[in-house]
Amino acid sequence: MDDIPDVLCINCENMIEYNKLAAHSSICLEPTQQVLKYNTMSFLSGLNFRLIRLKSSIEALVYYENDFSSNFPKTNLEFLISKANELLAITDITMDSVNIATAINSQLRKLSSIIPSKYFIYSERLRLLSLEKTYFILDVISKNTERTSISQMLMTKKYEIDNTKKQMKFLTRAKHRLEHRTNSCDNFEEVSSNRMARSSAASNIGSPVDRNCNGLTEFDDLQPFFLIKRQKSVDQKYDKKKNFYSKCLVVKLTFPSRHPAQYIQIHELYEKILKNNTPVEMWEEFIKDEFNHPERWVNLEVMPKIELISKS
Repeated sequence: MDDIPDVLCINCENMIEYNKLAAHSSICLEPTQQVLKYNTMSFLSGLNFRLIRLKSSIEALVYYENDFSSNFPKTNLEFLISKANELLAITDITMDSVNIATAINSQLRKLSSIIPSKYFIYSERLRLLSLEKTYFILDVISKNTERTSISQMLMTKKYEIDNTKKQMKFLTRAKHRLEHRTNSCDNFEEVSSNRMARSSAASNIGSPVDRNCNGLTEFDDLQPFFLIKRQKSVDQKYDKKKNFYSKCLVVKLTFPSRHPAQYIQIHELYEKILKNNTPVEMWEEFIKDEFNHPERWVNLEVMPKIELISKS
């Protein structure tokens, strides 16, 4: 009987010894108020609540209930308590926190291979909670990254729109000036004699740049067209990028929220198609292939299989 593992009660989140299970089941018939309270709060608050419950159960084993004949199991149970405290101390949503939780998970996996079977359930449950915390932080980081990328795209588009408005104002003023100068030239020709016209033409011979009556060169006339051409090139690049991002999001939404493909960064895919000069007609095939092979972009060693989460 000593080797039979304890059992987790989902109503009170306490670990119950096997020989006390029948008595506990007769009185713990529904979720406690604390469990109901934390189930309605944020995911992270509920996770920390379960960590605290598990740690309390381990502390009861070490300090109150058992008289260990050797230091082997007690030492390892104290190690579990220290790892639970480290997990509870993780509050920052950063990749450093992910690395810490992943390292704890690796240590717990090694401990599970040597700990007595009676205490195996404690080590594995703590390891599962460390995985859940890792996934939670990765989810938040991924959403923040996508939100930042979209915000940057919107800011870039706003800048382009503002710049286009300024250029349109400039082109409108240039058009009015050109019309005014053209009208001035027409009036001048009406009142000028042929002799004055020939004299004016002779005085301009040898000038490196032809000018109209108000001093406007042919290069001045061409300047607005260069601006239009440059703006058209900027718009084409943005439309190309927007089209690629839309195709990626369509494919990405076909995967579950915890699937490794959700952590692929779209801007990295875009950089790859630019680098490889991938034709537009091959984009969809390229996108599907990359999302079906997330291991090219995501370190799967820190992201255990989704089946483990579903079994929990």
